[in-house]
Amino acid sequence: MPELPEVEIVTRSLIPILKNKILTNFWTSDKNLRSQLSDYECFILTNKKVKRIFRQAKYLILELDNSWILIHFGMTGKITVSKVEQKVFIANNKHVHCSFQAEDNFLYFQDIRRFGGLYFVERSDEKNLFDSQLPFNFGIEPLSEKFNENYIYLISRKVNMPIKAWLMKGIIAGIGNIYASEALFRAGINPNAKTKSLGIIRMSRLVNSIKFVLTEAIRSGGSTINNYSNIDGEAGNYAKKHMVYGRKDKFCLICNYMLDTKYIAQRSSFYCKKCQKF
Repeated sequence: MPELPEVEIVTRSLIPILKNKILTNFWTSDKNLRSQLSDYECFILTNKKVKRIFRQAKYLILELDNSWILIHFGMTGKITVSKVEQKVFIANNKHVHCSFQAEDNFLYFQDIRRFGGLYFVERSDEKNLFDSQLPFNFGIEPLSEKFNENYIYLISRKVNMPIKAWLMKGIIAGIGNIYASEALFRAGINPNAKTKSLGIIRMSRLVNSIKFVLTEAIRSGGSTINNYSNIDGEAGNYAKKHMVYGRKDKFCLICNYMLDTKYIAQRSSFYCKKCQKF
């Protein structure tokens, strides 16, 4: 479930805890994740200094001297920071799949459904940039200046799928079901509308809505639906501001019309037929 805002919040919280710290005491469980650090990778990472902590798409990224650790949260992944030592924490908490130490703090990656993953990417050359080393593409960052109405309009002219499905495809980094639903509502666009049918004006509204929704979600601590919490175990507050997502069989907060629900790209889509036009 964690999307761009939730990962951004975790990233910002970890900067003062991890930056310029030496990582030690790597531990991993024997459970299968989407990707897990190997014993060799844990050995390579031990005693390495964290130079930078940043987010890209839905990934938390730790940059070390000659490598990166990428963490994807999947559906139920979360990171907890604690001063409780590994043996005690792991014995008293479920679904811990990776842990390491940074001075007097321990970081624990927990994931109930195990759709998350940890990736080790080694720098092959001193001149290699992060983007050139990755085994996958992230898409454009929606909070960047490059992401504007002209960009999204030009790349979508031949896209025949529903706009909601296209937004979640990964072309735009970090947007999933929650924020696609919320942004489309604020832009007044029906999630079933064909992407290529949207003109420059409606694309402009969509871009502004995406930026607004993501920024507000970050300010509100993210959306806690089932499992998400920040590194201190606190829930986010943005779910209280949702206009459509998760509001099945409730009335639209704008027009008082009954909200509709439909599966698009195998995900539940919440929208208002009256406020959101094709």
